Amino acid sequence: MAGKQPYDKRYILSSVNHTLKVLEILMIRDDISLDELTRLTGYNKTSVFKMLYTLEHQGFVKKRDKTHYQLGDKLNSYAAVAANRQKLIDHAEGVVLRLWANVQQSVILCSLSPAANITDYKRQVKNAAIELSIKLV
Repeated sequence: MAGKQPYDKRYILSSVNHTLKVLEILMIRDDISLDELTRLTGYNKTSVFKMLYTLEHQGFVKKRDKTHYQLGDKLNSYAAVAANRQKLIDHAEGVVLRLWANVQQSVILCSLSPAANITDYKRQVKNAAIELSIKLV
């Protein structure tokens, strides 16, 4: 993955940005106290508590005891879904490239979700370069 892309700070929502920083710390330091999160982020304790409370209410964070927190099951489930999707895409790439090598024409692989959304993985080889476009409809 390439480095972070430049962004326009005018469009960054600071509350979301701060909450994501808390989640990043929880990914590194499982079982961390409210006081330690407050110290590491530099945010005030009330704000960190409200972030944690909201994340806990939504299932993204679990409270281990009165003062310690860890990542919640919902966030772990999202990570598993993302990892499985990436495995599928990686496998599909090999299949599509082998098929293209056999037929020497464009090859399109699509998947249909239970909600009837189509994910279109399109592989074309032009001058030995592979182009991938993913379109969600």
